[in-house]
Order: sequence, then structure tokens, then C-alpha cells
Amino acid sequence: PRIGYVGSLYPGRGVDVVIELARRFPDLPFEVIGGTAPDLARWRSQHLPPNLDMVGFVPPGKLPGRYRRLDVLLMPYPREGIRGPTASGDTSRWCSPMKMFEYMAAGAAVVSSDLPVLQAFVEPGDKIDLGKTRLTINQKSRETEVALDGGELFGDLVGVSEAMRIVFAELRRVSRDDVTVLVEGETGT
Repeated sequence: PRIGYVGSLYPGRGVDVVIELARRFPDLPFEVIGGTAPDLARWRSQHLPPNLDMVGFVPPGKLPGRYRRLDVLLMPYPREGIRGPTASGDTSRWCSPMKMFEYMAAGAAVVSSDLPVLQAFVEPGDKIDLGKTRLTINQKSRETEVALDGGELFGDLVGVSEAMRIVFAELRRVSRDDVTVLVEGETGT
């Protein structure tokens, strides 16, 4: 099988994991697609295994052809410590699941890290069909406890119900990082 990764190459995106996999499986071809010229130069300056092809940027219109050549697509993102291109704050809790959906639409098998954002969409044992791909979620179930301390206010927002206090607790948690948060819902009395 031909194994691939498509995306950014800045630190925290899991490219180091792909390189290590290529070293451990020298008989399998690996392809890394994406990255800026400086990112590619930094990775290429390391001793890369000969079975790893660092392709570089591919225009979106040409990606379907690249995807058709790949049998397994990797999402090797760490559970924490993902920094965006500006390195401003940990974004691991908000990694978009769109990459997974894009990979699934390509019809290849998808191998992903256990990402918190994916747990919002799926439960252990769920099966998802997209294109020719059937993804079965196989993970340990985790319960997340949210402390409800902190009161009934968050900025100009007021809420006394348990649901609103959970939202406020989550807002307090995410407000430590520089990230945009959209809170949607009906207004109440």
C-alpha cells in the first residue's frame, strides 16, 4: 500500500511521525504532500528515508489525482501541542475534522490519532460511510468532567441552568488560548 499525508508541514502537524513510520517500514512507499518552501527545506535537511517522497505543494485541483494513488491517508496530529503557522497557542482541541472527511471522500483508508475534536462527532463502535470508505471508530471511551464552578456569569452572558454553567466553564477553559469561539443557541427567558 502507498501511504500519504496531505497538509501543512509546520511543527506539531505530525510530519515527524510520518518520517518515523517510513523509517520503520522501509518497504512501503510514503508520500508527504504540502508545505511551504522553508518547511520543505527544513524537513529535507534531515536524513530522510529513501521510501519517503516530500512532494511539496500541490494545487487543490490536482489533489484528487494524488489521492487516487494513495491507499492509506494519515492524520498523525498530537493530542496537544499543535501550533498554527504563527505558533500562537495550542490548537489541538480545535483541529478541524474536515481533513478526515476530505480523506474519506478520497476512498482510502484513514488512520488518525485519537483527537478530542473527533470525539464530538463519533462514539466508539460507530461506523461512518463516505465514498468508498467505511470508517469504524475503535477507541477507548473517555468521560469528560466539567467543573461547574465560576458562577452564573461570563462577560455579558448570564445563565443559571446547568447547561449554561457548562458552557461558561468551557468558555473559561478555551479563553486561555487565542481562538475564536462561536456560541449558538436560542435566547431564553
